[in-house]
Parts: sequence; C-alpha cells; structure tokens
Amino acid sequence: VPASSHVSRCRMSAGCSAASAAGGGGGGASATPARVATPYVQPELSADVMALMEGLRERREAVTFDEMTLEDQESDVHPNGVSTDTHVTRLVTARGIVLSAAMDTVTERAMALTMARIGCVGVLHRNMSVDEQVKALNWVRFKVHYGGMIDAPRCFAPTDRLSDLQAEVRKQGYTFTSFPIVERDTGRLLGLMTRDELDFIEADANPTLADVMKPRAGIVSARVGTTSAQAYELMTKHKVKKLPVVADEDRLVGMYVWGDVRADTRLRDRFALDDEGHFLVAAAVGCAGEADERRAEALIAAGCRIIVIDSSHGACGPAKQLLHIIKRRHGDRVQVIVGNVASYRSAKYLITNDDIADADSVRLLPDAIKVGIGPGSICTTRQGSGTGVP
Repeated sequence: VPASSHVSRCRMSAGCSAASAAGGGGGGASATPARVATPYVQPELSADVMALMEGLRERREAVTFDEMTLEDQESDVHPNGVSTDTHVTRLVTARGIVLSAAMDTVTERAMALTMARIGCVGVLHRNMSVDEQVKALNWVRFKVHYGGMIDAPRCFAPTDRLSDLQAEVRKQGYTFTSFPIVERDTGRLLGLMTRDELDFIEADANPTLADVMKPRAGIVSARVGTTSAQAYELMTKHKVKKLPVVADEDRLVGMYVWGDVRADTRLRDRFALDDEGHFLVAAAVGCAGEADERRAEALIAAGCRIIVIDSSHGACGPAKQLLHIIKRRHGDRVQVIVGNVASYRSAKYLITNDDIADADSVRLLPDAIKVGIGPGSICTTRQGSGTGVP
C-alpha cells in the first residue's frame, strides 16, 4: 500500500484507493497509470469486520482468499458508476487493479505490454542482463506511445514472385495482406504490396513482386521516432492505411497499420500511460550491491517510472540502502516499491528512518510496499523457506 500519508502532494495520477501487492520473492500483484492524483483515503471498516480482525489478531490466525466470501448488502451505487482507479504508488495511479509478478515465468515484455493495454502494470523480471531488461522496457514504452507500430513487419524482396508470397501467407496463416518490399541486404524500402495490388493480378500469373508492387515514390512514410499520435495524423491526412517507418538511408524499421492505430487512439483512455504518454511499465531490481544499483540507474535513464526492489525478504538493510540511494538521486522522478514483506514490523522497518535527519526522512520513504510472501503454484517462497504469513 502507499507508504506515505503525504499524498496531498501527488502530481501524476487520478485515483481513489490503494492496492497492495501479494506475491513471492520475485512476484507481485497490484495496479496501473499517471495523471493528477487524489489523496489516498483509508476506507472505514464496519464494527463486525473490526471485531473479526481483532479476534484473529489475538488468536494469531490468518485467512487467505479462498477462505473468505463477501456478504451482499444494500447499495445505492450502480456498477457503471464504480471507478477501479487505484494508487500503485504515492504518485502513480492505474485504471486497473493488478500488477503482474516480476517473475520470468510471468512478466516478460509481451505480458507487460498486455497489462498496460488493459490499464494495469507489468513488472519486468530481473532474470536477464541489464541490456536485455532495458531493451524490453523500451519495447513496451515505445510500442509506440499508446499505438501499435509493428516493429518487425514481414518483408519480401523485389525478386520474390507472387507464388512465394502466397506460399508464405498460407504456411504462416497470415490474416493480413500488406507486405513491405525491401532490398535484401540493406533493408532499404523499395515498395509495398497491399490488397489493392493483389486484386489486379491475373489468376494464372506469377510476376515478380517488383513488377506489381506500389513503388517507393508513391508510398507515404514516416521517420523513425514517429509516435502513433503523429502516425494517426499522417494517415488521416494522406488517407493511407499502411505507413512504413524508415530510418537513415530509407531503411525500414517498422510499419503502422490504420486499424491498429485507430483502435488504439479510441482506446487510449483505457491504457496505463506514464507522464510522457508512453505505456507504463515497471521493472524489478535486486538489492545485492553495486550491480543492482547500476541496473536501477540504467532503467531510470531509459525512462522507467517505477522501480521495484524485489526480494523474498524485503525488510533488509540492503533493500533499504538501495531505496535511499535511488530516492536521494532521483526524488519523485521515479517511484520505488519495496518488498516483499508479510508483517507489521517489517513494513514499519521500511518506513522508519530514525537515523536520518528530519529533512530527509520523508523524502527517503518507499512510495509503496509490496505485501505478501508467495504460496502460489509458481512461487513457493513460503513453503520453501518457512517464512511469511498469508
């Protein structure tokens, strides 16, 4: 849950409730985006719930999700009037209420992108090199802005024949019919094959693609770095449904497709976006020393807005030390989640800075604490170490 009560200074998002994350030593669960946040308000619990919790505390008993059901009661609220916006951290809120775990069996780049598209947040795992993690982060953030640039379109060479293209479409089961034609050695864009060109080829003909493609001179293209918002404007202006993206020397690097761009533009309000309009994605780091400090710095330099210090024992000195290093250097530019913890004392340890000057003590707090030590089928920290409670 957001670890500081100083949420009145929130700048980045609009939410109404906080979510805590439960998961294993490499996992997590919580929520997503970034606009102008409202203060987190602790919900009031009924007397019955308070009595139940007090009884469980005195007996040192705990319950898990499948041991509880909800009692229906009267309500004046219609489901359509309910907002699921929630604080991921002090300053970042999400439209969804789920964070996907920072585990290599759960969150790689495709999962993180999917989470952002549904308004939630994926936490990229750290079981990869720093360069690989940074590339995965950029792949999600620049996918592209909130749009859908295809970063590896299927291409053909001008010497390929129509039969080659048709055979590949059948083999791969492609449901699309637009393909860039590029110079085989350099990747330079030479033309484009679309449904329009295919429709006018005689049934028994087998020409080379160079003979029937739309030539480069007639193709509207965009420069590398074009956002999907800019692509939408270009495609609307020129009334084109395919927009190749090229770098220096006309080398093809991607392609926008009208259907994807239009759909993403219409669905933008559902996405989890950071303050620059890119898909929101978090990334995990360990707390093993200088190597993880360098990993965190590389991720922040690449634009990561949420760093998750990920440990099966989050209430430890190295995790707290890395938290302080990141917050001293970057302040609220980056939000830091620390975990996992499963007790009041461990959470209090992370938000207590008695040895630090008053001016710095609040500034060095975590922006959220990840709660829960995993008992799940793919994260067995609790069973393996005998540590943690539900």
